[in-house]
Amino acid sequence: MPQPVWLFNRFRLDVSDASLCRDDQAVNLAPKAFALLCCLVERAGRLVSKDELFDAVWAHRYISESALKGRINELRQALGDDPKSPRYIETVARRGYRFIATVSRLEDTHPPAISAPATIHWDTPETALPQVGREAPLARLLQLWEQAVAGRRQLIFVTGEAGIGKSTLIEMFLQALPDRPALLWGQCIEHFGAGEAFLPLLSALAQQGPALISALRAHAPTWLLQMPGLLTAEERFGLQNEVLGATRERMLREGCEVLEILGAEAPLVVVLEDLHWSDYATLDLLATLGRRRMHAALLVIGSYRPSDVALRDHPIRRVRQELQAHRLCHELPLDTFSPAELHAYLGLRFPESRFPEAVAEILYRRTGGHPLFLVNLLDYLLAEGRLKQSGSLWSIARAEDDIERGVPETIQTMIEHQIARLSPEEQRLLGVASAAGMDNSAALLAAALEQDPIAVEACCEGLARRGPMLAAAEMAEWPDGTVAGGYAFRHALYAEVLYQRLPPAYRISLHRRLGERLETAYAGQTGEIAAELARHFEEGRDFPKALDYLGLAAKQAAARFANREALDYLGRALALVDYLPRESRVGIRLELLRQRALIHRALTDWPGMMTDLETLVALARAEERREDEVDGLISLCLALFHSDRSRNIAIVEQALEQSSELIDNRLKIYAGAHRAYFRLEFDEWQVKDQAAITRGVEIARLAMDNKPLALFLTAQAILEIYQANYGDALTAAQEAAQLGLMMGDGYTYMAGQYFSAWALLFLGRWGELRQLLSKGMRVAEQNSSPMPLSLFHLMGVALHLEAMDFQGALALYQRAPPRPTDPHALPLFLLLNGLAHLGLGHYPEAARCFGEISGAVEASTLIERRYRLMLHQGLGVYWLAQQEPARARDEVERLLLELADLPVERTYRALGYRMLTEIAMMEQSWEEAQTCLLKALAITEVEGPEVPLAAWRVYATAAELHASQGRLKESENFRNKAATGLSRLADSLDENDPLRQSLLAHFLLD
Repeated sequence: MPQPVWLFNRFRLDVSDASLCRDDQAVNLAPKAFALLCCLVERAGRLVSKDELFDAVWAHRYISESALKGRINELRQALGDDPKSPRYIETVARRGYRFIATVSRLEDTHPPAISAPATIHWDTPETALPQVGREAPLARLLQLWEQAVAGRRQLIFVTGEAGIGKSTLIEMFLQALPDRPALLWGQCIEHFGAGEAFLPLLSALAQQGPALISALRAHAPTWLLQMPGLLTAEERFGLQNEVLGATRERMLREGCEVLEILGAEAPLVVVLEDLHWSDYATLDLLATLGRRRMHAALLVIGSYRPSDVALRDHPIRRVRQELQAHRLCHELPLDTFSPAELHAYLGLRFPESRFPEAVAEILYRRTGGHPLFLVNLLDYLLAEGRLKQSGSLWSIARAEDDIERGVPETIQTMIEHQIARLSPEEQRLLGVASAAGMDNSAALLAAALEQDPIAVEACCEGLARRGPMLAAAEMAEWPDGTVAGGYAFRHALYAEVLYQRLPPAYRISLHRRLGERLETAYAGQTGEIAAELARHFEEGRDFPKALDYLGLAAKQAAARFANREALDYLGRALALVDYLPRESRVGIRLELLRQRALIHRALTDWPGMMTDLETLVALARAEERREDEVDGLISLCLALFHSDRSRNIAIVEQALEQSSELIDNRLKIYAGAHRAYFRLEFDEWQVKDQAAITRGVEIARLAMDNKPLALFLTAQAILEIYQANYGDALTAAQEAAQLGLMMGDGYTYMAGQYFSAWALLFLGRWGELRQLLSKGMRVAEQNSSPMPLSLFHLMGVALHLEAMDFQGALALYQRAPPRPTDPHALPLFLLLNGLAHLGLGHYPEAARCFGEISGAVEASTLIERRYRLMLHQGLGVYWLAQQEPARARDEVERLLLELADLPVERTYRALGYRMLTEIAMMEQSWEEAQTCLLKALAITEVEGPEVPLAAWRVYATAAELHASQGRLKESENFRNKAATGLSRLADSLDENDPLRQSLLAHFLLD
């Protein structure tokens, strides 16, 4: 039959030859792009809808719109067309496309190849589904193919729900074959009445065109007569006379024979898709073909959806069961992807990128691992710009984007079609279930429907047995004793489409009924389902209840260190405050802002914390709520400590000044304790500040005010460390950590653990320190807190340095999380890096690190005192190594000056005098060396808490000084003391700990 040749502009489109030329130069197009161009050109000048294109090019297979857009873009590129000012393909927004170039037609001169050999074209349908996760069924198909090639025909049924990847599996199988066999690919079409007999196979044969005419004429004339497009009028008339009086049985026999003959000449694959829509005649053909015994290299693959078969009571299932009972066929059921297979797909689709685990989890939760849903949802999110790529990492594009909402049009159409097949009662039940959530109890659905629970459960069971939407789940049992069957949507998208169908007023009423029934069921235990109750009352517009449950859900999430969830709950709660009566809005808004600021603190999100607290302070000031304003200023000090330290000092003073006007003495004391805490960390410490911190602890403890109590205990721990009361510091820090656990406050907990780590380090209890750091890092990871994670990691580096494992310290440092910008953490990063290089003799790198911190100190940057002490000690060691005793002495003097207002500090003071001893020894000032050594020994040997980090080093220097003076007995005595100190440190570690071995390898222990 003649095929047209189309001319437009400089192009020639030859349908028969499947070619596109521009000025006689071939233009390469993929098969689907070529078919799409033919469809548009044949309809030039008129709008071609998307559905029409899907029908014509993809036989309305469930292909995402992005696939269509991709082919259109491919055509535009091939034609040199600009979508903004098109000459060929015009986009009609949301409707379709129009071919706008002037088109003329020539009749093709190619005659039909009536006598062409029986060669079957390789032309598989195109899908956009991922080719992953089907290794086992693919291997089985290849195994059956080997048997088919050996002449033992095989009949295989690939089963699974719509979009599960049946066609994709078949394509994977065909692509895996070493040689391309002959292929017939047919598809059944849904009819609402009796279908045309043998339609899928007739279509597959007709697609091969003239190539099969001779084989059909010789072996299946009844079939050839069904394909009039392959015959002239005369030929058709002759065939009609030849087959006059033919029966259905003849057509069955001829159909089987032609396939067997083709399979005898060369291996043949026959694919028949969507047999759940098949006509009965095609099923008879399959049953007959399966029972025949003629030798043929024939593999027949039929696919169908079990749920559609069950819904229609379609006979394909009985055909399969009968054949399977006689071992005449095989079934390959396909299921959804596992999480690992979803990750494999993401890796295949984006080979140069990676998806965060949270995004992958959302994709899996929304699609249930359903391949079609996954592909379409991902295409939809990409097309909407709701996912973005930065380097090799994908993430949610904007903070306000909610990728857990929105349904692609192609998926929605498919789901709507499935819903329409259900009875009104089933549709209503599923609508209520969509409002209830992904998981449901039949008792809850019955309460919302005001129906008998047993009847509702029976309806759910029926839907679960035969439909793709609902699945049976675990039995649901409520605290009030109610027990009923549990059911869950198989995919979140089913629930979303059903939910969108609910009328607004009915939806509101429904959520209220659901919430009230759950409140009754969980009376006294509503905290277990606070988030669920919040959703129902929020959607039911019962805003006071919604706020109560959102606040409760946020507290519980924070207690589990699920702070991102907590922020979401509190953000939703703040958005609802304006729906409350005016007189109650301010207090609730202030409390929610206060609660959210604490969550930001737990995440070390200082800008977020600062924003919430500044909003709180401004609101409290506008409403003349002075106590709330002062309380907000006090909390704001901590946020500024980590983000803007110069402003921190001003806010501390402002809080103290405004607190003096308050009647509440408690806030005055808190403000004073806060000022003392920040003075302690910086340069303005006064003896009276110790009393302010102690008083803050006492008042907060009496008031059972745990939040300030934990902060003041942390300040107390720092003060005790400076005073070498390491045991007391550990007690205070551990209590602060326990309060953090009680409050569900991750920041407070980790701060307590961090200063507990410092205390254990100075106490020499290094085995306990190892355990604490391991636990602290786990909690920091769970709490999504990068700064505490970095600090705990660096405390491990500090431990390696104290154990003189400098190579291990540097390796651990280099594996640390990325260096934070928080001014609290940055100096420690630089210090430990410098000390590790110093210990290894890498002096230029050590000098660079120390120089960077020194520059910040000289620029009046507010750096904590403990880091300045470490800096001066490290610089002293550095200048000694450089043989510059004068510069080393300058650093020691700065170290001792830092300690002037802390006369009871012992570790750094002893180390300072030890270094002065070594400086004097280098200068051969033996009398000065002896004087400085005596001061160092007096500090380490005075009654009171031990200072093991300083003591063994002081004793080692004493041994060296006495040996240089010839006092060998005294030298040996001090050497033994130093060795004893080192042994104690080693013994605090596990026997298999590498740091223990590092300590035991010290020359003092030889």
